[in-house]
Amino acid sequence: MSDLLKKFLSIPTASIAFGQGDSGIVDPKIKPMWKPMNLVGTAITIDSIPGDNLAVHIAISNAPKGTVIVLDTKYHKDHACVGDIIIRNCIKRGLAGFVTNGVMRDLNDCRELGLPIYATGVCMRSPSKKEDKAIIGKPIIFGGVSIENGDYIIGDDDGLVVVKKNKCEIVLKRAIEKESKEKEIINKINNGENTIDIFGLN
Repeated sequence: MSDLLKKFLSIPTASIAFGQGDSGIVDPKIKPMWKPMNLVGTAITIDSIPGDNLAVHIAISNAPKGTVIVLDTKYHKDHACVGDIIIRNCIKRGLAGFVTNGVMRDLNDCRELGLPIYATGVCMRSPSKKEDKAIIGKPIIFGGVSIENGDYIIGDDDGLVVVKKNKCEIVLKRAIEKESKEKEIINKINNGENTIDIFGLN
């Protein structure tokens, strides 16, 4: 993992979002499937056919290490798009996580395997593996956010935030500054100051 990714991993998503004016915040319906959870990696996008995950298998087989599968199922909830078999394959190939606006299954096994998964819920019904019209690697709108291959996907217990690949350094700098200010505020509270006075709200 690069030093840049390690730094993002150490900072709460709320501060990262603040570092880019609260842009890049993914729909909170797409949530961590267990907690605690931390995720950081670069996106590989899939514009899928709802109810089919052939493209997922293809994308994983070609994905570089450290990438995050970002699967757009158009919020399809009737068939799971990922389960423990796919997650085992992701782990063997060094992927960083799996993010979808669809649903998953095999929750207990996936939780034990440990690879971060963000989804909208759980469904036992399996998908088909025959549709070849899905598109891998094109820009998508996912959870209200535009995502391209190579964009940074960062997640924790609060949810997901996307940082554009050409803005990562400036966003990281602002996020670190935000964290420093937060620590100053916490110290003031611990020393007995009131938030009314700290923020000048009176």
